[in-house]
Amino acid sequence: MRKLFVFSIIVLISMGLFASEGEAVHGFDWTGFFGKFINSLILFGGLYLLLKKPISKYLYNRGILIKKELSTKEELLKETTNKLDLIDRRLKDLKDEIERMKSDAKSTGEKEKKHLEELGKKEAERIINLAKKEIDSKIEYSVRRLKKRIVDLTIDSFKKEINKELKKSDHFKIIEKNIEQLGDISERK
Repeated sequence: MRKLFVFSIIVLISMGLFASEGEAVHGFDWTGFFGKFINSLILFGGLYLLLKKPISKYLYNRGILIKKELSTKEELLKETTNKLDLIDRRLKDLKDEIERMKSDAKSTGEKEKKHLEELGKKEAERIINLAKKEIDSKIEYSVRRLKKRIVDLTIDSFKKEINKELKKSDHFKIIEKNIEQLGDISERK
C-alpha cells in the first residue's frame, strides 16, 4: 500500500511540473486529469484492498499445491527411474541368460550328436555282424542242402548201379543174411 501511495505522489508531482510548462501552449485540462487520476487511484486501491487477501491466499494455496504436485512427480519419477533401472538390469540378465542357454544348448547338441554317432556306429556294427551271421547261416544251410542233395544223388546213383548189377537172387541172399544177423543180435541180448 505504501508503494502505491508513493508511486501516485511521484506521478502527481511529475504531472504538475509538466503541466506548468505546457499549459500555455496546449491548454491541458488538469482538473479533469486529476479527477480521473484520483478515480483510478481509488478504484485500483479499492480493488487492491479487496482482492489482496483472496488472491494472495489463492496464489499461496496454488503454490503449495504445485509444490506437492512437484514432489509427487519427483517421487513418481524416482520410482519410475528405479523401475526402469530394474528392467534394464533384468534385460541385461536376460540377454546373458539367453547367451548362456544358447551356449548350453550348443554344447548339449554337440554331445548328443557325438553320442548319436557312437550309437549309430555301434548299431551299424551290430547290423553288419547280424548280416554276416545270417549270411554264414544261409551258406551253411545251403552247403548242408547241397551235401544232402549230393548224398541223395549218390545214393540214388549207387542204387541204380547196384540194381543193375544185382539180380533178384542176390537180393534175397542179402536179405536172408541180414535177417540171420538180426537174429544173432537179438539172441545176444
